[in-house]
Amino acid sequence: MNADLEQWTVTKTAVSGQGGMVAAQNVVAARAGAAMLEAGGNAVDAAVAAAFALGGVEPWMCGLGGSGYAVIWIGGKPAQLDFQGTLPAAISGADYPLDPAVPMSIMGFPGVVDRANVRGARAVTVPGALAGLAAASARVGR
Repeated sequence: MNADLEQWTVTKTAVSGQGGMVAAQNVVAARAGAAMLEAGGNAVDAAVAAAFALGGVEPWMCGLGGSGYAVIWIGGKPAQLDFQGTLPAAISGADYPLDPAVPMSIMGFPGVVDRANVRGARAVTVPGALAGLAAASARVGR
């Protein structure tokens, strides 16, 4: 954190209850998840509700234009859902020739000629968030 630019003091009140808990960066999203639990939903329903709410209250960090992963405990076993964005069908790995002179991206992606994997139209993926959240809900939500 740059102390010259960012002066944050974060405090949150602890909340207790029965029947479940929802934690989120934004209280509105946490309340949306808690409301889902109160309506009879399970933990996956609450997580999906909180994720959708975050898309509205913190669109710069979350939303339908994103992607992600989920690890869900199902029937005594962990299950993983991968809903990362995908490249359009017309793009291939050949469109991203490696260039050892280009440093890795901040996300750890290898250096590519003209940084095509992190800049411009070829750096954009088809979002996977909506499909992933829908799959989680359909698979184990109530």
